[in-house]
Amino acid sequence: MKDAKNELRSKLLYARESIPEDDRRAFDMEISSRLITLSEIKASNTVLCYVSFGNEVSTREIIDFCFDNGKTIAVPRCDTEKTELVFHVISSWDDLVPGHYGILEPNGACPVLMDTEKSLCVVPCLSVDERGFRIGYGKGYYDRFLARYKGISVGLCYDVLRSGSNLPFDEHDVPLNIVITDKMILRLFKGADPAR
Repeated sequence: MKDAKNELRSKLLYARESIPEDDRRAFDMEISSRLITLSEIKASNTVLCYVSFGNEVSTREIIDFCFDNGKTIAVPRCDTEKTELVFHVISSWDDLVPGHYGILEPNGACPVLMDTEKSLCVVPCLSVDERGFRIGYGKGYYDRFLARYKGISVGLCYDVLRSGSNLPFDEHDVPLNIVITDKMILRLFKGADPAR
């Protein structure tokens, strides 16, 4: 299973790198506009969001939207020893500094997010299937976080990389509640409470 996922991950990374920059910018704008019109983000007090890096789906417009609309915005720092994400509250882009893997993350003075009630978490995806299972970077950071997260998870993925069929997954993989691409919004709420 691990070898199959790693092989697929390599193919997806290559495919994403092959998307022309102008197309990727247009896709990013479509994805951002779909996300910021969600009723779920409007109802959320707090948005947990990755800071996009390289050719990931851009989150700049999403983070700016949160700043402009009075949302508490929290972004992750990687605890590489525990392989865990710790989300810190930021108040501007100036709060970010280069961290692990060269990804911008909150500086040490930013407070740890303590309350995730009425929150939404924006998750990066290389690919995602119709059940909400995703292929990430293989370190398991987000799956470990989502396993204990009680808010709404939203995965962002370029539609050309989306898998209609079933992606391989392990027992620790956690499916997303919502998937957004440049072509669609797919709601896949799990559990008894769809408003969780």
